[in-house]
Amino acid sequence: MRGLMIAVGTALIQMFHWVLYLFGGFLVLTGVKMALQRHGEIHPEQNPVVRLFTRFMPVTAAYSC
Repeated sequence: MRGLMIAVGTALIQMFHWVLYLFGGFLVLTGVKMALQRHGEIHPEQNPVVRLFTRFMPVTAAYSC
């Protein structure tokens, strides 16, 4: 998936030069959001993507070797 996103981004930049400014603005906004975010407890079980994934894939709550 990462490779696909890189390939699509590269193709967009080659076709439309102005897209580079959108990507740069997105990176700046996400960087500011991360810098201003308070560090609290993280609850991945409340994430909608994780909940959707665990519905279709068997996942355990604990780590086992």
